[in-house]
Amino acid sequence: MAIPVPASLITNAVRAAESRWRTDLQAHLGDLIGADRLRATLEWHLSTEPEDLPLRTLWVEMRASAHTDPGGVDRQEPRTSRQEFRDASVAAGVPDAVLTADVPSLLTRGCHVSSMEEPAHWTPERAGRVARAVVDALMDT
Repeated sequence: MAIPVPASLITNAVRAAESRWRTDLQAHLGDLIGADRLRATLEWHLSTEPEDLPLRTLWVEMRASAHTDPGGVDRQEPRTSRQEFRDASVAAGVPDAVLTADVPSLLTRGCHVSSMEEPAHWTPERAGRVARAVVDALMDT
């Protein structure tokens, strides 16, 4: 029988991971610019390392508790991610940076859930291929 984990512990674990992820993202991007930076940003957000899967499970659990613990959901993190996509979009010269930020934002959240549901299907290579296709399509708009 599973013992319920308090929402505050889940929230703390996810926030600690998000802090580490920001550092990892900056290291991953390095000196990339333009469309390469936008692609790398999206690819990083869609990547799945083995330790990410349990954290994504906690992330989904945290969001599922939003109706009972509205203070437990980090509402700043999605804004920060969207801003990263927007900044990369502007730097890449994408005509509609807001749309280009919104599409990867929704895509990455869906990827987090899908990679939990089907981890064998959503390999880093498959997710990277999707990321490249999405950015290529958005660059053409």
